Amino acid sequence: VLEYSYLAGPSRYVRVKRDLVTGEETEVPRQTSPQSPDGSKTYTSRRQPGSVTTVVERDARTGAERDVIELVGNTDWYLTEKGAAIVAITTDLATSQDVALHYSLATGVRREVFRAQRGQPVNITTLAPDQRWLIVQFKPREGAASQFWWVPTDGRPSRLLKELTEFEDVSWDFHPDGRRVALQV
Repeated sequence: VLEYSYLAGPSRYVRVKRDLVTGEETEVPRQTSPQSPDGSKTYTSRRQPGSVTTVVERDARTGAERDVIELVGNTDWYLTEKGAAIVAITTDLATSQDVALHYSLATGVRREVFRAQRGQPVNITTLAPDQRWLIVQFKPREGAASQFWWVPTDGRPSRLLKELTEFEDVSWDFHPDGRRVALQV
């Protein structure tokens, strides 16, 4: 079981991972711009007019940039650990629904993996180390408790985590095996 916390010191604000069994603490480095595992590419966001965010890939050797994917409205994105895909939240303008996407950087295939009810914002709360799962949070209606969903990134059906409906603010992280979740309430 792991616990994450932030420690403050003189001009120091770091994230620390603590093993609750052994008590061992390790600092979790801050990630500036996500980069491919081999370091050849970095990824950043560029805000466009009209609530559009473009994820940009930059070649570290040549400096060449290419627009990878455009996201609209409530956006949140992660580069997968192996650098093969981007998992993101965007808004479907035709329906006003937030959608979680899996976008292959190699093929350009954009696959929807989760869709919220109309007008309800979705947040990716955490992504599994192997990038096969993510947990999303959304409120089905104003004033309702948050729902947490276990979402496979390969398109298989999502599952409502009913056992977590009593929690409102939760900090998450996946166990390194990607099959268990540690949470702090």
